[in-house]
Amino acid sequence: MRPVLLPLIAALALTACAQQGTTIELRQAAGACEASTSCLEYRQPENGSWVTLNNEIQGFTFEPGHRYVLSVKDEAKERPPCSPPEWRLLGVKEKTPTEPVVADATTPTRPC
Repeated sequence: MRPVLLPLIAALALTACAQQGTTIELRQAAGACEASTSCLEYRQPENGSWVTLNNEIQGFTFEPGHRYVLSVKDEAKERPPCSPPEWRLLGVKEKTPTEPVVADATTPTRPC
């Protein structure tokens, strides 16, 4: 019975590793937004800089008035410099009601 379990456990472990993603925080942008943007900003927890989200996250719908912590996976195989990630939602880790964002020193500019 043990020889059958070992390959099964190894296959499950590899599947879990393949689904691991990146954790990001997501919030509504401060101030006025351009019509072509989604008016959202994100940052990775280990990096305090907010960056404007220039595209959508597949499988995710933002609800205004909330801050999110998401697990996402970048679906892009290769990305040219300064192009946005192509994220797919793996899961919502947190959803917290928030006050409107006020522009401050941490309000981002475009990364490129």
